[in-house]
Amino acid sequence: MSAKLAPAEFGFKTDAELEKMLLSRSILLPWVQFRDQNHQSLRSPTSPRLQTIIDNASPQHSLIMAALQITAASIYDWPEESELAKWTIETHFECVVYKICKRLARPNEPFQKAFFGAWPRRDTKAYDMRVGKVVSVMRLVVWLIQCYIASYNHREPFQLVRQIEHLYPSANLENSPIFWIRRQAELGKASRKDLLVIVAQLLSEVATKPELIDSIMKLEATKQTQPRPTVDLTTIKKDPKT
Repeated sequence: MSAKLAPAEFGFKTDAELEKMLLSRSILLPWVQFRDQNHQSLRSPTSPRLQTIIDNASPQHSLIMAALQITAASIYDWPEESELAKWTIETHFECVVYKICKRLARPNEPFQKAFFGAWPRRDTKAYDMRVGKVVSVMRLVVWLIQCYIASYNHREPFQLVRQIEHLYPSANLENSPIFWIRRQAELGKASRKDLLVIVAQLLSEVATKPELIDSIMKLEATKQTQPRPTVDLTTIKKDPKT
């Protein structure tokens, strides 16, 4: 897992300020789009391409910088469905970094000052400042990727991941990084018969005889306390022969 993000990278003094930014729409709207389009890669941490991005995202740096300097829309702004189908994980990574940088450069956002005005010439302090901000966002996205990968592989997800999923649940709950949500969605597609088999198997593996008896007694007690349907005898037509 990469080093924890530093608040100073984004112009903040405290972790609380950084966390507020991480849960803002400027970060989450691009991120959840990336998450939903790449859930298979996030659930497969051994993916060579994803691992390359985590270890060294620099090949994408020049492409992102070039896109940010375009005054018109870039390839990342409004891609057609046919174009999206051809995108690799690297292209999706470039897109999410690009969109976060653009959003953080808006008025009253952390990068407003660094990205204000026309793009400066290379080899200037102003240009280097913008490069540094882009690198910070790349590190941020890599960190989010790692948080999600780790959450998929553990029953207890990261606190940040839980917060993100609460605000913007996965488009398909079967792809949620939170185990109990993912499992509930999977079980919801099973038949009643299959669910009974699962319950019986689990009970046979973990329950002792006294526990099984206790469970049966509780189920029978619940069944007995349920109200029985009443029949209105006045609505039943009498047989004329009787």
